[in-house]
Amino acid sequence: MKKNILYLINTPDIKGGGEISLLNLLKKIDKKIYNPVAACPSEGSMSLAIRDMNIDVEIVSMRRLRYLNLYSLITGVLKLIRIINAHKIDVIHANGSRCMIYGGIAGKIKRIPVIWHVRIVEKDNLLDRILSILANRIIVISNSVRDRFNWLKKKEKISVIYNGIDIDDFIRDINVDKARKELSIAETEIVIGTVGQLIPMKGHRYFIEAAKIVFEKIKNVKFIIAGSNQGNNSHEMEFKNMVKNYGLEDKIIFTGYRKDIKNIIALMDIFVFSAIGEGFGRVLIEAMALQKPIVAANSGGIPEIVVDGKTGLLVPEKDPQSIASAVIRFINEKDTRERIGMAGRKRVEEMFTIERHTREIENLYSEVLKG
Repeated sequence: MKKNILYLINTPDIKGGGEISLLNLLKKIDKKIYNPVAACPSEGSMSLAIRDMNIDVEIVSMRRLRYLNLYSLITGVLKLIRIINAHKIDVIHANGSRCMIYGGIAGKIKRIPVIWHVRIVEKDNLLDRILSILANRIIVISNSVRDRFNWLKKKEKISVIYNGIDIDDFIRDINVDKARKELSIAETEIVIGTVGQLIPMKGHRYFIEAAKIVFEKIKNVKFIIAGSNQGNNSHEMEFKNMVKNYGLEDKIIFTGYRKDIKNIIALMDIFVFSAIGEGFGRVLIEAMALQKPIVAANSGGIPEIVVDGKTGLLVPEKDPQSIASAVIRFINEKDTRERIGMAGRKRVEEMFTIERHTREIENLYSEVLKG
């Protein structure tokens, strides 16, 4: 008999790697064994994408902690209990802390196992301790995120399961020429790019400062910043003002949010990831799958993905000069770029496939169901 898994989701929209990773899991999970059901806080791009997979989606208001009160907590938990009863749920899989509050309580009341999927490094102190009690198991996306729970006595409660991507998606339907033409980039120009939400922790400031240093020495370059601002115009304006002040408006391209992000990455000769305290960095494995040499900050979970000197170059975080030096080295050493790019692709095939990710999560489901 199939086991019914209830996936709880923090946000209504697809904002970043966490939502994309969950969608890939829902796509690949063995439907002969598991029947997924999802609960979203409201309608949005996330609920639409899940319904497109013919998976049932329920809407449950799960308010943020700062707005949480006893009434909204009880209402949300009762709605989840009704869903658990209606769908005969066997396991709850909470994709984040906010929904884990509701799911953890509902799971305890119904005496079914709850898995808490943790994707960020930052600690929530008391909340972490409360949620760890409500969770039967905790999934973390890197050893760096696991350190968030270094106080936890039951270490066996935590499983490190790396995010994965569908390798085939990074082989087919690549159209570099279309992206190059749209962005007005000449074939002779070296393209250095980054991808990420336009928020401070993604380190775009350091990327822009590094671009200035690189351009002072090498003129035949273009820089790409791909990503949206999640509605916060102040960060986007800050970065664009930096570019204007440096006189790099003709050299640094802001693409905004792109559905064809693999085409944008495929256009790049060098991929830079200057994020600060990143728990994993899903876009790194996407770039490596496209055989791009990586320059990345040596912090958070990044060193678990990028092997320094083999699949990329790791530099100190918040260090534009080191970023620029690594980029210039790659520009001057085409053979090194190609060798490291191929090694990165191989590492993704060995460590970061969606098949491996799904298999490890299915094994965890099996463990918690056995009790």
